[in-house]
Amino acid sequence: MLSRIQLAFKIFSQYISTKEIPSEDLRQIVRRTYSRDVFRAPEVTPLVTLDEKKQLYLLELFHGPTFAFKDVALQFLGNLFE
Repeated sequence: MLSRIQLAFKIFSQYISTKEIPSEDLRQIVRRTYSRDVFRAPEVTPLVTLDEKKQLYLLELFHGPTFAFKDVALQFLGNLFE
């Protein structure tokens, strides 16, 4: 099973050429983006069980610096421009 960092790197690697961003640089960007220093929850986006019986879950996307779901994408985008 891949960690969230490994999975994010694998997905982004499918869309970002190594000619534009070398693999190790991309790995560092992903690591910096989805770290505990940026997101308040250790899981970054925790999955909370609302009703086990009904298999009802909620993905919390508000643990970023602005308390908004956009942090999940825009933190990465901002790090790409650095």
